[in-house]
Amino acid sequence: MATHGPYDSFNDGRYPQRPTPTVNAWLVLILLGLVATLVFQSFRDDLPPLHDPNAKPREITPRGDLAADEKSNIEIFREAAPSVVYITTLAVRRDLVSRNLLEI
Repeated sequence: MATHGPYDSFNDGRYPQRPTPTVNAWLVLILLGLVATLVFQSFRDDLPPLHDPNAKPREITPRGDLAADEKSNIEIFREAAPSVVYITTLAVRRDLVSRNLLEI
């Protein structure tokens, strides 16, 4: 039996050879292109800044009194709140990606 690598002498034909991993050249080229594009974009000076350095804060105008229908809704809620039952339903589920248990 001819040996091709340092560990081939251990395989006497009873076990199949493990395939050697190959990297898809197109995937490597696409990833390198994306990284180069991101690096190039981050060093460009002609892009406008994400914020305006000369921006002035706006004045806050005070809110007026609530409308009559809003006051009515608030009063209805205050009267009905003691008779309302809040129900919380919990379930345990497993995340499909990380397989962690989540409480929902």
